[in-house]
Amino acid sequence: MRRRCGSLRVSIMSGEAAGTIVRVVRLLRCLAEAEGDVSITELSRLMGLAPSTIHRLLNLLLQEGMVARSEARSLYQPGMEFIRLGALVTRRSRIGEVARGFMQAMVDDAGEACMLTQLLPHEEKVMVTAAIASPHPLRYAIDMFQGSDLTRGATGLSILAFLPDERISGIVEAEREPKERDAVLAEIARVRERGYALTRGQKIPGAVGLGAPVFNADNKVVAALCVTIPEQRFDEAQADRLAELLLTQARGLSQTLGHHPR
Repeated sequence: MRRRCGSLRVSIMSGEAAGTIVRVVRLLRCLAEAEGDVSITELSRLMGLAPSTIHRLLNLLLQEGMVARSEARSLYQPGMEFIRLGALVTRRSRIGEVARGFMQAMVDDAGEACMLTQLLPHEEKVMVTAAIASPHPLRYAIDMFQGSDLTRGATGLSILAFLPDERISGIVEAEREPKERDAVLAEIARVRERGYALTRGQKIPGAVGLGAPVFNADNKVVAALCVTIPEQRFDEAQADRLAELLLTQARGLSQTLGHHPR
């Protein structure tokens, strides 16, 4: 069974094919970590493989633009495609770095913990990738780097509500029982209308969550800024103020990522 992945064919792998993939990954790592161009002899020494094996792997990578060769000296370096892919990954992870200032501003203004949750588009989950704790002694432990549902809690709903309608329908159908779906879709409509999510006890009993979406330069939702507050400390009269503070920081982060509202 085969399927297309870019220009490569991907198939159910034998043990030999899996071993080749491991060697390719190790080879790319050596090239990325090397100080300057590298010869086949040096790569053979670093990897403990025969020069003929290194040569075969390099030829495979040359075809895909993952490595480049200096014709004059037969030395190798990372290729343009490898560099391009690295830049794409760096751009994605950059959200966490630039978000910290906006998160700290939210903690300073609201006095509550602030989290950055990012969309995992292929898994259709969300994950907390950065957090700044509340200054209060009573606060919640935040589960970092754990995938969670999009249909529960402000961390998920604040992203889910701004995905395309067809994706929303599929996610709700996958995550919720039929009897729950109408209520979830109604909640999503409310989130869209007001621009943020407000939930109570959906993920943590006794916790109030607020979440506001973060968009990238392509006008796609990629993350959310969220706060979690113990219910006994949540003042309903301050909900609008907290929401506006959160929306301000989320908009600022979106603009930093290149988003321009249409």
